[in-house]
Amino acid sequence: MASGQHRVAALRKMHKSYLDDEITLSKRLNQLRNLKATEELLQEHAAVQNELAKVKGLISHNGEWGVILYDIGEQAVCGSRTESGCADPMTGGRDEGRKKDILLADGFDLAHHLSRNESLHVYKETLEEVLVTTLRNFSDEYQRGGEPAVQDALELVFSKPTKEKNSKITRILKDTRLTMTLIKDLLPMGPYYRKRREFSVGWLAKSLSVTMGMYTIYMLTGMDTFRLLASKDEFPTHKKIVNLEAASTVDDEAGQHALRSLAVLHDTIMNSTPGDPTIFVPYITDIEEAASTNFRSYKGTWGMWDVGYMSSLKQYRQGVHTALHNRWFFHSRRSKKDLPWFDRVLARTWVWLMPIPEVRMPMPLMTSTAMDKAHKELEAVKAGYTEVSRSYGTIRK
Repeated sequence: MASGQHRVAALRKMHKSYLDDEITLSKRLNQLRNLKATEELLQEHAAVQNELAKVKGLISHNGEWGVILYDIGEQAVCGSRTESGCADPMTGGRDEGRKKDILLADGFDLAHHLSRNESLHVYKETLEEVLVTTLRNFSDEYQRGGEPAVQDALELVFSKPTKEKNSKITRILKDTRLTMTLIKDLLPMGPYYRKRREFSVGWLAKSLSVTMGMYTIYMLTGMDTFRLLASKDEFPTHKKIVNLEAASTVDDEAGQHALRSLAVLHDTIMNSTPGDPTIFVPYITDIEEAASTNFRSYKGTWGMWDVGYMSSLKQYRQGVHTALHNRWFFHSRRSKKDLPWFDRVLARTWVWLMPIPEVRMPMPLMTSTAMDKAHKELEAVKAGYTEVSRSYGTIRK
């Protein structure tokens, strides 16, 4: 593809083409939904739905790029000598010895610069790119030495002269809990979260307050939920969970026993060994679509035993299940040996999003709709707290 502005123009044209395809496919999908179902129409519906998913994926990644960095200058290090190979004193053969990187010998800045994988812009580095690059450097430190290593790296940043650092980014980094949440939880989850306002320097700097402290806890909890659902611990199959839920709807002793069993399974999830949350990364957009579609018309409070909320939650849970099930079992390129794990993740997710009387009413998983809702409600709480504080101050006077 042509370089420079030609590349930018070509990508914009490609993006518009994808958007046109999305509109056409969406219209056809809506038409099919309103027609009387036949075997032929069902097959077309599935085909159009799959094609629409592909187009949305292309739109999501359009403008992103990647670089594979080959360190061809790699050398072997033998004692105090550096050469292309080392003689093995026991066998007389050649031994590669300890490898030493040359291109990356001074850190990962070069790799980060080459592989930002961000949408193209007009060649000026944005504050968001500076923040993400800084957080990636801290992430490397975290992998190397945990939180103490990150604290040392932060102190180094804070010790720089004022003219060498951006005041907004410095203010953000001084919120240690927020910084660690971005490094450990949101950054590894890919561009979906990285393109949200949680990585916007202006929004973060403006939002640093009591609200951000509570919102950070919400993000920590939300990402911990993904980890628990991704656990590889033993768990009943999804089919067994569905049968158990069906039994729990019967108003008899067996139904009560099934409800208690579901409550125990919820506790089992809470006490699971955390898994890899990035298993959800390719499907976050689908999960968010289920949330935005099913909670759009509900204006009440989430997490309540309200008929409207429960109806939206039921549709949302089915949407999440359909997205994960179809992708994992019909379109996944992973090894078949992972299928039992996928089934357990489906089962855990089904239980997690299930209302259990006298135990819990679940909230949607942490995607854009839920995150925006949580922040809005926390802001409302802060406004109420501020008003009460003012009133109390007036009374005291």
